[in-house]
Amino acid sequence: MGLSLFISGILPGNHYGFIIFIIINFIAGLCIPLIDAPVQTLLQDKVEHKNLGKVISFYLMMIGLAGPAGLSLSSVISKFMSTAEIFIGSGILLILMLLVALFDRKLRSI
Repeated sequence: MGLSLFISGILPGNHYGFIIFIIINFIAGLCIPLIDAPVQTLLQDKVEHKNLGKVISFYLMMIGLAGPAGLSLSSVISKFMSTAEIFIGSGILLILMLLVALFDRKLRSI
């Protein structure tokens, strides 16, 4: 996802860049189940059964709030940065988060 955001930020602002943007985001959208399935499995494995419904509901609520919160934050940031810079910055931040998660022993032991 971070790579798709980064590439989206460096695409040219013409018709061909838009077509490539659509293709990249289509592929990224197809990859969402690859991210969500392990999270759901981890929740079902680590959370007690009596609290599982509450935890999954809370998780889904947070995912639902992420869209409006991200749009609100990006509207404020857009006053200082271009859309392409926001895409590039978001991509870099996601890649950095991946690297931190890969090298954090506590996260890898989950």
